[in-house]
Amino acid sequence: RRMRSVPSPSSARRRSAGGGALDILLVRSPDEAEGTVRSSDWHVVFGASQLISAPAPILVNVKINGIAVDAMQMVIDGALQPAKFMAQRGASGPGSIVNEAQATAVALDIGVSSSTTAEESPERAAVAGAAATKQTVTVTPSEAVLRDLIALGTLREGRNEVIYEAGDGSMCAMAFAYLCHVDSKVVVFDIDGTFTTSDIGGHLGQAFDFPVIHSGVCEFLCHLHARGYIVMFLTARCLLGAAGIDRTRRFLFEIARDAASGYCAPVGPIFTTRHTSTFDALRDELSKASGVFKFRQLRQIAALFGQSPSPTVGASSDEAATANAKPTTRGGLYAGFGNRSKDAIAYMNAGIECERIFIINTASRIHRWRGSTRSSSQPKAVPQSVHGERTGIDRPWTSYLGFLKDVETPFPRLVSESQLEQMLSWHASVAARARPSSALGHAYRLRGVSRATTGSVQV
Repeated sequence: RRMRSVPSPSSARRRSAGGGALDILLVRSPDEAEGTVRSSDWHVVFGASQLISAPAPILVNVKINGIAVDAMQMVIDGALQPAKFMAQRGASGPGSIVNEAQATAVALDIGVSSSTTAEESPERAAVAGAAATKQTVTVTPSEAVLRDLIALGTLREGRNEVIYEAGDGSMCAMAFAYLCHVDSKVVVFDIDGTFTTSDIGGHLGQAFDFPVIHSGVCEFLCHLHARGYIVMFLTARCLLGAAGIDRTRRFLFEIARDAASGYCAPVGPIFTTRHTSTFDALRDELSKASGVFKFRQLRQIAALFGQSPSPTVGASSDEAATANAKPTTRGGLYAGFGNRSKDAIAYMNAGIECERIFIINTASRIHRWRGSTRSSSQPKAVPQSVHGERTGIDRPWTSYLGFLKDVETPFPRLVSESQLEQMLSWHASVAARARPSSALGHAYRLRGVSRATTGSVQV
């Protein structure tokens, strides 16, 4: 099964006001009687000045695809504090957020609120009720609620808009929840230096709305998406600020386009650090702690698919090699692209086989990783492939477009031939509409599916 997507969030013009939220990956498995739904963290923070003077705790309402979900209310203790779901009385299991009175309401109408007294506001009643019973809070909603949302069609396969509204709704944050099947395969893509031409180029390009990106990277990602893979972006950028996740989404899916062809990147989940300041994120980058962050985030993603990641960062070569010896028979983390050895190490320790880990340098040359499985705290044992050295690296590709000539081997299609042709045609039509207006006298012509692996359109 494949995960469907939309071209870009350009239609979702609402920007986060005072907050930031990570995207969410939901993995659905039909193995059991009712099936299971596993979710990554619903991490959202608000840094708006209004929260500093507001009495804590503050209620956060959640909307999915424009529908208010009262059974998923969250609470925050103040500015820059992550919101958490409240476990309510009568919950059916640990961490559940549906009480007995709301169970029927959820089954009939997911937007029905629980009753409160006239003297109490909904916010104070909900928070006081949870505090009085000393109930736990969680960063992921109840699986029962997620199953209900899927059954009602509120959560749909693919991309779903999530809006968090704090207090009176004047403070909000936007994220996207991606629902996929447990057999889906994920390609992890670093941003700075991997999608963009360099680390500094990515930040400058985003600041000035100028796409300093590797040639053909968007078209390459469109081909991976058309072949049935989920493209997931993983970056050590901070959650809030000028390089925060909201501006990163805009840069990836609205600003960045291949100059010659007009291709734009397919949408996919974005995961950043939980830092709320650029300084903290930069400190981690300089201390090489960003590699540990990436490994931990990937380990959580792997767990959603039931994958067993490699030993923790710092494990011996023999231990990591043994863990990587087991092939992935279902879905989950499949391949990874980065520009530094610490990216490759994080991918390997998370369970991605080294045969499907690729490193790109500033000249757009792509190598298959053949480095050590040791942690980034032991850099001397790792070949510095990003500088073009030949140690432990096989034949490079000269660019992302050059990689497309051999894409069938590392990325066999997961969809039917007709589905591949349909998705490539769709991406090509989007590219044609967005093609630079300065390129006059040229027109796009779709190629046959037999030649689609080397380019779906021709100028």
